Amino acid sequence: MYDVQGVRVDPVTRKVWVAGEPVAFSRKEFDLLLALISRAGELVSREVLMREVWDTTFWTSSKTIDVHLGWVRRKLGDDSRRPHLISTVRGKGLRFELEPPVRAPRPDAKATAPRPPSGRSRPSAPSGPAPVANSGMERTAASPWLQGQANDRIR
Repeated sequence: MYDVQGVRVDPVTRKVWVAGEPVAFSRKEFDLLLALISRAGELVSREVLMREVWDTTFWTSSKTIDVHLGWVRRKLGDDSRRPHLISTVRGKGLRFELEPPVRAPRPDAKATAPRPPSGRSRPSAPSGPAPVANSGMERTAASPWLQGQANDRIR
């Protein structure tokens, strides 16, 4: 039984729990998760994953691992843009993290003081009567074929 960061995996029964709740995984999703969580904290190359999970030494598709990893992350509740469970090390492989990574503030995020409420959360709607939807019967500067279709409907 593996239990890392609230993800519990039982390789004997092939069951997974996230924060104590059972989560269903397909066979390949489970195999991928097991290959990573059984080596938590270690970098696992894509070659090793292809060999162990897909039982092949060649690349069936460069996206095979990425697609399955996306499904696994989604089921675990791991954000692929800022993952805390499974990290991708570009050009090296994947790692199931023992602890959530400590992140420095993003350099593009501007630190600003909270602004007091202005009384309005959105710009007000334009005043005046609501626009009337085009019924399709009006003449427009469309193609001659469309003009003919519109004229046929009017007759």
